[in-house]
Amino acid sequence: MLGAISSALSAMSYAFLTSILGVAVSVLLILSLNFWLFYFKELSPKKDKSRSLTINYGKVIVDNFGDVEEKLSFVNEKLDSQRDIGQQTFLLNQQMLASLSDISDSLKSINQQLEKTSKYEREEISVIKESFEQFKRNLRTAMEIMLK
Repeated sequence: MLGAISSALSAMSYAFLTSILGVAVSVLLILSLNFWLFYFKELSPKKDKSRSLTINYGKVIVDNFGDVEEKLSFVNEKLDSQRDIGQQTFLLNQQMLASLSDISDSLKSINQQLEKTSKYEREEISVIKESFEQFKRNLRTAMEIMLK
């Protein structure tokens, strides 16, 4: 019974604390939004329209714009060539991957053929050994008969 009362009281205190925090956050938001409102009212576009801003570029700067434009076009050309090289490299890598896959398949086929050949040769060697052993036995018996 005391445990239930204790858990109920702790839940109520938690709810009370969260409601206090919620109210505090609401008050802070209202105050901060008022400050933001005053800030943006001072920087409103109405005041910006009354100002006229003109920039006079000197001859040196205008000439430098041409140089900058040339350098930017040069950089763009290099970037285009790098992109083309990247695409070519990608295509070549795909071709190499396909070739390597074909080579891998061929090597697997060769390996299977070698395994079959090895198995056949082992069988043939065992037959030859058996024939040789039979020949030795026959030769031994023939020698024994000749010696007797």
